[in-house]
Amino acid sequence: MGYFGRILFSRLFAKAVMDHWKVGKAACNNGIVLALAVTDRLMHIATGKGAKEHLPDAELEVVIERMKPLLRDGQYADAAEQAVSDVARILSGESFRPSGLAAVAQYVPVFLFGGIFLFVMGDNCRKQRRYRRCKRALTQIEQERAKATAERLQVESCSICLETFAENKAPTRLLPCGHTFHSACVDGWEESKGTCPICRCSTDTGDAARPGVTTRARAGSSGGFYDDEYRFRIRRAHSIWPEYVSDSMAQRWCAPHFSGPLVADVSFIRSSPSYSSNRGSGSGSSTSFGGGHSGGGGGAGGSW
Repeated sequence: MGYFGRILFSRLFAKAVMDHWKVGKAACNNGIVLALAVTDRLMHIATGKGAKEHLPDAELEVVIERMKPLLRDGQYADAAEQAVSDVARILSGESFRPSGLAAVAQYVPVFLFGGIFLFVMGDNCRKQRRYRRCKRALTQIEQERAKATAERLQVESCSICLETFAENKAPTRLLPCGHTFHSACVDGWEESKGTCPICRCSTDTGDAARPGVTTRARAGSSGGFYDDEYRFRIRRAHSIWPEYVSDSMAQRWCAPHFSGPLVADVSFIRSSPSYSSNRGSGSGSSTSFGGGHSGGGGGAGGSW
């Protein structure tokens, strides 16, 4: 079977699973199925017609591309978890497409097969507003942490082109991890890898682009002082929004040398009012689907 035949097979398989399991609700046809064929190195995300309205194929194509680096490294569970997180973020109103045209999510229930997850889009406006305020605050904390880290690193040149920022005054870009590069250098890397070239941290949150020369660290940089302020802000976020920033999350984020994401943290995404684990809503112990099917749906897939 040729390459295109294999791609077609993975798409048909994902749709067949959706039809056989009847993933989603019959009334709105809102099922999602993630199929991974590890041996054949194929994957496909299939959506029902209702789910396609809130998860356009163009967004799913980016989700697929973001999975590939993890899959190539054999991190299959991490790749599936990242796909779940990305879908949740899209349903919350974010967009991964380069155009930045967000597919604004409505409040609809969506079922995802591939360890099975259920996202319930509630209509509680107060909870949604609180979550958005919390997310904005954490994004600001991430940006300030990246700037403070950059000052401690005393960045003077781009690690990709090896030209100093003083000599080449092209626009620079500060990544969430604190590493700075010429924008033109790092953009190409990010499109193919989605990570920092140096530390491999994700580049999809807390970006802070700025023109000209990057900030130099002053003598006796106060990076250690900001660490204390960073931990204080995290604890305050936990105090203000305990339903979204749990005690365990705050402790992990405040741990020494933690440099991971905040708003893209899987635990934070799972705390969203738009997301809940599929543990069943009935009194029975078994989980059943609602009669959904793949008719009129969409999807995206590929190989790695």
